[in-house]
Amino acid sequence: MIMAEARRRGITRIIVTHPLLGPQFTNMSLPQLQEAVKLGGAIEITAGTVSRDGAGKTHAVEVIKSVGTQNVFISSDSGLVGTPNHPDALAMAAKSLRAAGFSEQDLNRMFKETPARLVGLPIR
Repeated sequence: MIMAEARRRGITRIIVTHPLLGPQFTNMSLPQLQEAVKLGGAIEITAGTVSRDGAGKTHAVEVIKSVGTQNVFISSDSGLVGTPNHPDALAMAAKSLRAAGFSEQDLNRMFKETPARLVGLPIR
């Protein structure tokens, strides 16, 4: 409802942050994420989610493939004690996504182009 109202008011850059945190927090379903993308949302996937093997990574990869890499950006969400520094977290996420079959073009979209678009920078 918030995103629909934002669109109605002319907001064109919307970030859907932490949509895969799990049932205790934000736990959007795939249909909800697809609807968010239709409303102009960019889906944030955190580096830690895609860097660790397991159900979380498998689900995140499924989400990315379903909504399209042009609608996703990867954030580090690091900085807490015991987590990798930001550059390392992003490098580990890129390596993990490559291993999951994403192309360099896909990675450029998720790590460079979509973030640039969201903050109003030219896309190179």
